[in-house]
Amino acid sequence: MPNLHAELLPPQWGTHQDRSIVARLNKTLDAATALYASVAFWTIVPGYLSSRLQQLLSRAPSFCCVDMHGNARGGTRVERLRAFHEAGATELYLFLRKVAGSSELGLNRYLLHTKLLVFDLPGGQAELWVGSHNFTVFALGGGNREASLVLTLNRRAGLYRQAKAYLLALRQQCHRYDPNLYDQYLELQGEDDQPGMECAVLPLLWDSQKLSARGMTLADQTALLLTRDQLTGERLTTHFGGRKPLLVWAYDTATGQASYWTAEALNAARISDRRSASSAMRYDHPLVITIGHGELPELRPREGELGPDLLRQFKHAFSLYLTADVTDRYQLKPLPTEEAKARWVVDATATQALDQVRTQELALLAYADVPERPVHAPDFRNPGSPPVARWEKELERVNRGRRDSSAEQRTPAPPIVLRPEFRPAEKPEAPDPLADLLRRLVPATVARQRLRQRLGQPLQAELFTDPMPSALTFLKHEAASITLSKVLLRYLLLHKT
Repeated sequence: MPNLHAELLPPQWGTHQDRSIVARLNKTLDAATALYASVAFWTIVPGYLSSRLQQLLSRAPSFCCVDMHGNARGGTRVERLRAFHEAGATELYLFLRKVAGSSELGLNRYLLHTKLLVFDLPGGQAELWVGSHNFTVFALGGGNREASLVLTLNRRAGLYRQAKAYLLALRQQCHRYDPNLYDQYLELQGEDDQPGMECAVLPLLWDSQKLSARGMTLADQTALLLTRDQLTGERLTTHFGGRKPLLVWAYDTATGQASYWTAEALNAARISDRRSASSAMRYDHPLVITIGHGELPELRPREGELGPDLLRQFKHAFSLYLTADVTDRYQLKPLPTEEAKARWVVDATATQALDQVRTQELALLAYADVPERPVHAPDFRNPGSPPVARWEKELERVNRGRRDSSAEQRTPAPPIVLRPEFRPAEKPEAPDPLADLLRRLVPATVARQRLRQRLGQPLQAELFTDPMPSALTFLKHEAASITLSKVLLRYLLLHKT
């Protein structure tokens, strides 16, 4: 083929710097006038490659097709595609298909595996990149062992026209990235907006003035958490037993400020009338948190000894260790509660085509089915004769272990191809119980502060005291009587950027 020059990348492979092709790719990007591309995974951020990438993908005829499968733990990161789109790369297309169902072939559900780049260069020239490099830092930066072939050729060459036609046909099977469907893309991936960690949040009230009067803060303090009803105690026991992360949302009724504190459950005990020893235990925690029937928990300094008569008013006791204020380090995002707006549905045409391929492959497997070879001891004199039969048997054992026991007793369901179905309704924001509590607690805090000013002394709210005069009882419990449907609230814990 005339006017064809071939180059293998990377040219060296000693270290990851040697294997990096970023500089070579940037050289072509800066010289290119158009780009037609397809990659399986995209995880890079704007700025990792030359900004010319965003410029090329900002207008037709350039485009790039990307397989959307993956999530925060691997594969394409949709939030990175959104960042490129916001930077001007609007010619992005998503391949939205996946395979579901069991198969004798072990089919992978990721159907777009093409890594093919075609660059238009000045002077009627072009470069065709084909190989294994995805648009990931590990691939482009040399962390992986990858290889790609770069062909420099004339745009009149048949290979150029064939590669460009293939990419244009692939684009016809893709969905153009729509920023309005961002949340639905994440739902199809099974991921939330940002990578984070699910945690439980315990909201409570406290009064910083009472603690400071005793020279105390919340940091590095142990608190005794007491619950009055059985169901609340069982929920807390289940959560603490799972060793899941716990965050305390502490609302200061003296200042009206809310803060987040990391907490750890040290131990738990059930208090029963039939077990006198359970109420005879001694607790010397400096702080006490009480949870009534549906009321917001309240934290106070301990007043005197907690005797058996008082402990028998409760059902469960937990020791909590409050470690540090992490308000500036983390943010809480409510977990979505509404039904997903996007879903996978069967693609009948693609499923039929896949079934034809499956039938052909099964016929080849049946033709190649031969009796199992005997297991031979390793021949150390001949390194080229590995114990293949033993390896195959071990592989079959591992694969069998991955299947549930009932799967071996039934015929596996044939695989099907799925495509996405988007729903036009806009996804509403998830409700935020803590934000709602904050809106309701502010007026209660103002009422307490006004009452303090009127009386000229702090409002007395000791634990386990006789009811206060009726005139003060309502104001005393005004903030604490805001009820919750659940004691622990589920949130996504995210690092603040």
